[in-house]
Amino acid sequence: MMAQLTLFPQDKVEKWSKIRPDTYVKNGQKTSAATPIKQALVDKIFKINIRCVSAILNRQSWANSIYHYFDLNAGPEPGESKNGAISFLTEMIEHRRRFKCPDFKAILIDNNKSKLEDLQTRIDKLITKLNPIEEKYFNKAIVVQQGDNEEIARQYLPGDDKTFGLIYNDPYGKAAFNLFTDFSLNYPKIDILINCNCVILKRVKNSSAHPDYKDLETYLTNIDKTYRVCSDRLLPTQQWLMMLLTNWGGYPKATGMNLTPLDEEKWNTVLTKANFTREEIKNGKKYTN
Repeated sequence: MMAQLTLFPQDKVEKWSKIRPDTYVKNGQKTSAATPIKQALVDKIFKINIRCVSAILNRQSWANSIYHYFDLNAGPEPGESKNGAISFLTEMIEHRRRFKCPDFKAILIDNNKSKLEDLQTRIDKLITKLNPIEEKYFNKAIVVQQGDNEEIARQYLPGDDKTFGLIYNDPYGKAAFNLFTDFSLNYPKIDILINCNCVILKRVKNSSAHPDYKDLETYLTNIDKTYRVCSDRLLPTQQWLMMLLTNWGGYPKATGMNLTPLDEEKWNTVLTKANFTREEIKNGKKYTN
């Protein structure tokens, strides 16, 4: 378990009080051991994505000059010091301080009103530290919306092949795979980042109560992206799998965070564990990319 913390940037590793193999306590809050590992990966991916897209938009006049970020689960959990939305905005602020940066639009969605109120408080605290011009710009660029995340995201369809950016989904339940199929066809240059709860998929994929649920292999096949990149293991307890779906093949080398293309045998092994139950694996089921 603790060996997974090697995924951290070494200067950001914190001490955690262990209470059971999959849960830790920090500042009085129970937190899954997967959370800090996940956040380290997300931070790194955001940094690389923003830098690479900014370089493209600064040089290519044909591209949409506005970087688009969609967060489908933007509301922070209680006691969570940092989540995807805050991580993205923090990285965007830092990038704009240091580099020439294109305009951006952040669409932050959650169905929970209290979580969005908490998010707005954190955003206000973050951007009030900026100079008045940047603070005004960020207030205009950030759109916080309450409601069903798929319904709201679909308001931005159809898209085009000139818009760059990232859409992030970190749900408790099933990821928005059907939405991502449509996004991949409408926005080929928007990358898709999913923290997938594999236990949920395996529990219900053959359930008569959820006939619309499919297995992970089918969902991934339906998403039109050239490269699939994933974390090098499933994280406890819900067997979380961090996946980045993209048409750019440079992420593994750029991140340096144990991310590898899924065309190698051992990553197929990871996806086999993510896609099938122990009984199915015992009976010969396996993932083939």
